Amino acid sequence: MGDGADRELAELRERAYGPHADIFGDSTALRRLRELEISHALDLGLDPREIPPVPASPAPADTGGAAEAPAIAAPVAQTVERVDAAPAASPPPAASRAGGQRRLMLWVTSVLVAALLAAGVTAWTLVATPAHDFTLAVTNDPDLDFPQRRSGVEVITYERFHGMQVVATTNGRLRCVWISRDLTLRPTASATSCSRDVLPTVADVTLDPQFSFIAPEAVAEFGVDTVLRFTVLDDIAYVDVAP
Repeated sequence: MGDGADRELAELRERAYGPHADIFGDSTALRRLRELEISHALDLGLDPREIPPVPASPAPADTGGAAEAPAIAAPVAQTVERVDAAPAASPPPAASRAGGQRRLMLWVTSVLVAALLAAGVTAWTLVATPAHDFTLAVTNDPDLDFPQRRSGVEVITYERFHGMQVVATTNGRLRCVWISRDLTLRPTASATSCSRDVLPTVADVTLDPQFSFIAPEAVAEFGVDTVLRFTVLDDIAYVDVAP
């Protein structure tokens, strides 16, 4: 469209959409406005079918003043801005977003697996190689006249530890450990501790010579008030010393 056609279109738009619209009784002007709108749309590369029709009558006036122009020409003006302006950055394709999410999930998973493996190795090391001061093997001394043996419970004996006898009894799911210089005494004087058989049974013995079940050999070796911790499993016992 030339400058003359642009001016004519502007004048007809003013007559159609301006505050003093008077084009609605002029069929020739209305037809010309439609032609110019179509030509203008084609110049912009738009589909003329998207141009809204010219209204048959003017918009009613607002009670606060003159009537405002209907927003009919707005689509063309807005489209001009969109055509002339730089295109907005489009969002990344769905495939790209999905790939990024997969990479993030793989990274998180690898971190979690590494942490779990490290925890598993640490736990296995603690269980497999306990840092105990002494280890006592099972002896199962059949000659030990332990009173509980006569009650029908299972009795396991371990190596003596500096004059201290160590015996474990199992009755159902309950395991008890008995520690004394002489477990044949009547009544039995000992340090005793019990737990469920799924857990190690732990007994702490303070070397105080005032107690009758404390062996003098242990006091002489480790000193008065030293604590001996006995950790008993079915097939082995550990001893840790805390001066």
